[in-house]
Amino acid sequence: MRPMPPSDQIRVGRSDSGVPYLLNLGHTLVVGATGSGKGSVRWAYIMGAMEATHGKLLLYGWDPKRAELAGVTGRFARVAFDNEDGLDLLRELV
Repeated sequence: MRPMPPSDQIRVGRSDSGVPYLLNLGHTLVVGATGSGKGSVRWAYIMGAMEATHGKLLLYGWDPKRAELAGVTGRFARVAFDNEDGLDLLRELV
């Protein structure tokens, strides 16, 4: 796998030593136990991407549990919460 150039990375925070923590744009898998901070990583990624694109990034979400994206406004172009709406969202994006 080739290293990605800096233009394909976003700053999502700083390490304990103050060095910027960069995350590659594209697909990122975040795993962990319940309550381990996966949501914080996701929101740092989203906020960093919004900053890097000067707010021109279009986000779409599908939250079948209505736990993570319920009540989120202004950040997502569209959010689906049930299977029917989620499938419509996928069809629209394809």
